[in-house]
Amino acid sequence: MSSRNAGRLLNPGTLIITPGDREDLIMMILNEDSKNSSRGHLAGVVLTDGILPHESVMELIRQRSIPFISTPADVSSATTTIARMTVKTEVGDSDKIGLIQKLIQDHVQIDRIIELVNQQDPNSDQQLNLGM
Repeated sequence: MSSRNAGRLLNPGTLIITPGDREDLIMMILNEDSKNSSRGHLAGVVLTDGILPHESVMELIRQRSIPFISTPADVSSATTTIARMTVKTEVGDSDKIGLIQKLIQDHVQIDRIIELVNQQDPNSDQQLNLGM
């Protein structure tokens, strides 16, 4: 669909799957994100067909907090693969659990979270702001 019509689909938590050369759509996503950062972000954008946008667009992507990923799969195959994914983690998923532990170790500031939790007034109704 055109970027003009796709704008109505940009809700928090939505995953957009589009060919990597749809720079009009990608720019619309980036522009909407910068205008509406307070309303919540998309879950991410999957760029298909092994195509990446022009380097100037890639630089804008790197500056935003929306996750982008590229795949050699076409739109239909990527959509089908994602729709069939099981994202829950079960007790026996040792590979997945190991990966989760590594991601947390590498990317989560656990000491900072503990520090902020310890500073919070237990009688306060305010939510904890992790400053992320």
